[in-house]
Amino acid sequence: MWSRIQAGVAEHRGSWHGALPWWTWLKTRHFNLSVPQMAATAAAIIIALSAAVLVSRRDASAPQNVAPLAAGVGGIEATPLSNSDLQQIEKQINQLSESVELRKVEWDPELRSAFERNLLYVDQCLAECRHQLNDNPADDVSQELMLNAYREKVRLLEGFEHF
Repeated sequence: MWSRIQAGVAEHRGSWHGALPWWTWLKTRHFNLSVPQMAATAAAIIIALSAAVLVSRRDASAPQNVAPLAAGVGGIEATPLSNSDLQQIEKQINQLSESVELRKVEWDPELRSAFERNLLYVDQCLAECRHQLNDNPADDVSQELMLNAYREKVRLLEGFEHF
């Protein structure tokens, strides 16, 4: 009986020492992602990060601890989005949406579902940003998040425009 226990312990110990750490296992894996899957993943990550920032800002007990954005994209001073900026972005989104809608009927159901799911995430993020800006129009962080959400929507639509 003792020899069986020793053999079992040795076998277990050998398998434990021979197991690969998770990072080694991850590095040995090959992931084959299509362009829509990569775009969907990027959109999901950006939306999750944006939502986390919005939630953390809302839960902050002292709003004065949140420093305003010192610089916007490319080092340009962050300024409120003007109506003309929003109209220009909306126009671009509408043009891209029309193009995507024409092609969407040819997509397989899985691709269509991935696109619509990611578009829904971006639209939810935009709705949250609009709500935040309605409460506080001078909120630089919400404006930057809204601008990034608009950019992500344009990028998503451009990525799916040629499928």
